[in-house]
Amino acid sequence: MKEAIINMDVEKISIDDISLLLRYSPTPDEVALLTPFVGAVPENMGKAERWFLTVMEIPYYNETLSSWELYRNLNNKLIELGQQIKDILSACLEVRESKKFCSVLKIVLALGNFINGNTARGGAWGFKLSSLTKLTELTSKEGTFVNYLAEIITTQYSEVKDFHLGMPSVVMASKANVNVIAGEIGKIKAGLIDMDSYINNKDIPYINYKEAFINFQDNANKQLETIRTILQQLQHAYKGILEYFGEAPITQSDEFFGWIAQFINEYDNALKTNEKKKSLGLKSDLAQQIRMKVFQKEENEKNRQEWEKEKAAILKNCLLY
Repeated sequence: MKEAIINMDVEKISIDDISLLLRYSPTPDEVALLTPFVGAVPENMGKAERWFLTVMEIPYYNETLSSWELYRNLNNKLIELGQQIKDILSACLEVRESKKFCSVLKIVLALGNFINGNTARGGAWGFKLSSLTKLTELTSKEGTFVNYLAEIITTQYSEVKDFHLGMPSVVMASKANVNVIAGEIGKIKAGLIDMDSYINNKDIPYINYKEAFINFQDNANKQLETIRTILQQLQHAYKGILEYFGEAPITQSDEFFGWIAQFINEYDNALKTNEKKKSLGLKSDLAQQIRMKVFQKEENEKNRQEWEKEKAAILKNCLLY
């Protein structure tokens, strides 16, 4: 392993190996404790301590592996961050531009004011989007508030029934966080600065690493600047949507889109539940109609038989006279 690290051997050391090697590198305190044993390893020393002593023989171990990890992983990381930025930007646009969603929010507000009537909660001018996640807590024998909402929209406001289909990026946006993305991009920037210092440090003997990093660095910085520009666009768009909906500036993006994603999921489930109940109700009505027809047929047959008996009795009496 020592030779593989020094020789920058990509066949023997994977990107996952680099991450593990960095995670379990000796701390300064451990280095201080083990320094007296360099060159004189006791036979009863454990495997972990023996490995730490091996690591301590590799100059600039942490610096080399940190820059190598960035070198090996940057493209994948930028693709991942780029997709997250795209998801949140798309969700910002979809939610901001959705007239149907705004109409649904107005319906929610109107129904809420109607239910609360003259109470302290009635007559509200608006509500926080986080309240959307609590609508299923309002229940009755017929279902939740969302079931009632879905029924009202279906029967009276059918033009906005499919509002949730116009916001396909919301679910993925709820799994990412603008601040976390910014933090990851900041780490990449710091890593590239450290890589530059590594390249220019004359005491570091690994020419193979330096040559690889020099060829990599220019393009990496260009890629970073591109994604930082897109990040600024995202931060501006997200700030705007928080202001548009009157939410606090500190609201995390995964939390904000999480509220909407949960509401969409519950609304979609309510539509399906209502449709299923309606279908079962129609089947029940049909079964009732069939039973009534059978009953009527049986009654008619019974009446016919009784009439035949009555008619026979009348004819018999007539013959007697």
